[in-house]
Amino acid sequence: RLHFTKNDVEEKKPGTSNPTAEVPELEKDYPNGNMFGHLPSSGFFIRHARNITLDNVNLDFTPQENRPALVTDDVQGLEMIRLRTSLTKVDAIQTKNTTLVGEK
Repeated sequence: RLHFTKNDVEEKKPGTSNPTAEVPELEKDYPNGNMFGHLPSSGFFIRHARNITLDNVNLDFTPQENRPALVTDDVQGLEMIRLRTSLTKVDAIQTKNTTLVGEK
């Protein structure tokens, strides 16, 4: 179980990536924060994970941001408690193949 609690994420300038771009798997490469370039999310990009909790998380971005705050793919057991974002131009949350806690 991975639990993010009382986190503030703030970005002063908008991202430059395409919010619908596919992120390569690269499963044989060593994880590095820059290995994928700009991700399709402005806050969290979560893929192939289980039992993730975002509790009291604030995602604050510039008004020009065109990417969702949270993008998930293949996540089982995502729990969101008091997740806040300043995004108004795009859907704040984009999920694919994801089940939420309490969802059947």
